[in-house]
Amino acid sequence: MPERPKFTVACDFDGFMTNLIPGAKEYYDAYVKAFGKRFKTLNPNFDEEEARYYLNAGLRTVYRQPGRHGWDNDGKKVAHAESDPTQLAKAAGQIALDYLGMQHKYKTPSKKDVNKFLGEVFEEAYKLDPIFREGALEFIEKLKENPNIRLIFVTNSKPDAVKEKLKLLLATRKTNLKLEDIEVIADAKKQDVDDKWKKVKAFIRIPGIPGKIFTRRKQYGETLIREDADMATGDNAVLDIITPALMGLYTLLLDTDALDNGPIILTDEVIPPKKSKNVRKIERDYIEKKFGTMVFTELGLAAQAIIRLA
Repeated sequence: MPERPKFTVACDFDGFMTNLIPGAKEYYDAYVKAFGKRFKTLNPNFDEEEARYYLNAGLRTVYRQPGRHGWDNDGKKVAHAESDPTQLAKAAGQIALDYLGMQHKYKTPSKKDVNKFLGEVFEEAYKLDPIFREGALEFIEKLKENPNIRLIFVTNSKPDAVKEKLKLLLATRKTNLKLEDIEVIADAKKQDVDDKWKKVKAFIRIPGIPGKIFTRRKQYGETLIREDADMATGDNAVLDIITPALMGLYTLLLDTDALDNGPIILTDEVIPPKKSKNVRKIERDYIEKKFGTMVFTELGLAAQAIIRLA
């Protein structure tokens, strides 16, 4: 008899294996410093302390207009600001650059260089040690020991960054897992949209959130096809889940209980309005109803669900 093909699970890494919420304020502090340092290379007379003022102003704008802001990639919104601390800081950064440009005394990145600028700020800020979700190592062990499952990490992070985090995870306790046993496809560019890629519809709209969500993520989609993925998992509905769901894959979202309490807070200096719309919850409810996406808040339960499917 021919060997049964393995059930291939393409997992996100940052935000799925790690918990971005407990370190949100620390990340924002690092982002502010990295933004100021990077902006000073364009404007030697810029006071790096001003970076916090402009980023906080950007953050207030995001909070006042829930669902309107996010990762803008070549004029297309590819993730909502409210989805996680890194996206929230990035959106604040985009708005801060707009505000700085209005001053007419600063040189700001050209439109085509904004993503490069913000990407460099992110890379600098994201050097903080990760906070792993409870059961992260056990999740990998359970899936790796199952003969019917192939686990691969498909992530936007850089290869070296993922390897360093995996080393830290493997060092948390004694395990038979080795770094070379864990498959990683890094720099997946889940944000890149190619309108010529016809495998899925061009965009969707989520009721309650303004604007279009562009879904033709060619590099991400072709990676899933090449690896013969059966399931995609992640913590970001728009970046990780919607494109594979439209492709017909099983999907699983790992949520965070704390986010049901309201928007992410990056600094005590800027508090969101009390009755602010919970964009992340709207995203979650939509993919759960529309695509049958499984939603869990614990990696242990996610592992059980994957094993049952396989």
